[in-house]
Amino acid sequence: MLTTFKKTLWLNVLIFLVPNVSLAAQQHEYFLAIAEGVSPEVRLAVGNKLQDLIGSELAPGSLVHVLQVPSYQTLATFEVPHGSRKGRLKNRLQIPAWQSVIPFLKNPETKGSMQVDLPRLPAKLRELRQSKFPVRVVIVGSLIYDDPRYSAWKFNPYVPTDGCLTAEYCPFVGGVSDFPVGTKISWIAPATDLALDQPVIESIKRFYRLFCDTHGGEIVRIGESPSAAFRFDRSQFSDKPTLQKDGVAMRNPKIEAVIETAPVPSPVVVSKTTTPFKPVVEDQRPNLEAPPATPELTKTPQTPPYERFLPPVQLASSPPLSCDGGKVAFVIDYSTSMVTDVKQELDLAWKRKKFLANACQRIRTLNFKQFAVVGFYGEQIDKDTLDPQFYFFRRWFFSPRWADGTAENREAACQAIASWQSHGGTPTLEALKMARRLEGITTILLYTDGMPSFSPASDIQNYVRKLAAEGITMHTMGLGALPAPAGVPSIYDEAGAAFMLDTAKAGQGHYFGI
Repeated sequence: MLTTFKKTLWLNVLIFLVPNVSLAAQQHEYFLAIAEGVSPEVRLAVGNKLQDLIGSELAPGSLVHVLQVPSYQTLATFEVPHGSRKGRLKNRLQIPAWQSVIPFLKNPETKGSMQVDLPRLPAKLRELRQSKFPVRVVIVGSLIYDDPRYSAWKFNPYVPTDGCLTAEYCPFVGGVSDFPVGTKISWIAPATDLALDQPVIESIKRFYRLFCDTHGGEIVRIGESPSAAFRFDRSQFSDKPTLQKDGVAMRNPKIEAVIETAPVPSPVVVSKTTTPFKPVVEDQRPNLEAPPATPELTKTPQTPPYERFLPPVQLASSPPLSCDGGKVAFVIDYSTSMVTDVKQELDLAWKRKKFLANACQRIRTLNFKQFAVVGFYGEQIDKDTLDPQFYFFRRWFFSPRWADGTAENREAACQAIASWQSHGGTPTLEALKMARRLEGITTILLYTDGMPSFSPASDIQNYVRKLAAEGITMHTMGLGALPAPAGVPSIYDEAGAAFMLDTAKAGQGHYFGI
């Protein structure tokens, strides 16, 4: 009896003298992911809460990482020291971390993005994690997700269906890691987001909760209060979201009966019970089966219908194009010239439709084992520089990925290329180099309407010769024939057509007039 009493007494003494003995179970590893465009008031409130965490609320030995998103730059990492609040906050080992994070927290500017880029968060947590303590994440930023590479991925008023969490092209699926086991997440969102139409905001919350749940995390709170956001002991949600088989599309939650035409690529496998895609506006995407009878002209209605300028070469009478069951990359130009002329006076949307109709027909009918689609355009940085941008069917992170040549995949690709938008210039050489990343590629089909931006034609053709030496055949698909038909106005690019003919020859392939 006395022995037991002595053991208990010594244990209590140790607990009193060594705080970590009693507090070890309360140690946590926190991650504060703060968007660079968050208002100064919210940043200061989060900064005050950071002082509370380090000064008194977290057990000694706990870790706190401060991240700036969506770039996921690590601003500082704190290890909570022993001592009083004042002693903890002024601990000399913490000074470098405070010097790194205070300028960001006290910055009166609100320049920068409010986005968070949630799909990147799990991998970042695993990269930075330094302990086995329970992980707690506080996100500070907008609930709106806007992927610059996919114009359709913008939340409001559309929200992804649950099926988007199983489609490989979805940015919330491909290459996304799982959260550390037991991760709990709280989200501080601006009041403007929370004031969205109720069906929209509730659907966004549910989608994020479902995404985190799918990857082993749990969102316990979404609101605008910084003080409430750091309470992880109880979830504000009483239900657990379950994955629904509701197709793969962006939908308007305010119109529950309508599934919009998918502005993201179609699913790889379409269930027979899936609600069919029904466009709200009939001309929302190009008709890939046939081009319109005439173009819509904005400033020069006297221009004859475009059929006058089409070459006599049609798909059926073109030189034979055989892929011999290989691996084919469709590289498609989405520059501004695909929809308008250089002076932006003519609406040339019919040109884009012709290209897409041809590309879709090739995708549907060519004999290949696997294929990929790389759409490309370039954002102007200065007068001599383009920043290349890409669309992918399929993709792995920021690179193309092969898809099997099944009927479902071919149809999905046709819908994908119809959803991508045209912008900027024509970085042809960079697009070919991107396609070359595909392992085992045998054939490239380049769809473009003229000369590349800035890159000399000779550089491109030299690169194509290197591809040919590796056994990669290059075919070019261009709008126009050689020589130009009589009466063709300035929208016809004879130099561009000559460039495509020479490029096809360099690639030991053919030039096809569309």
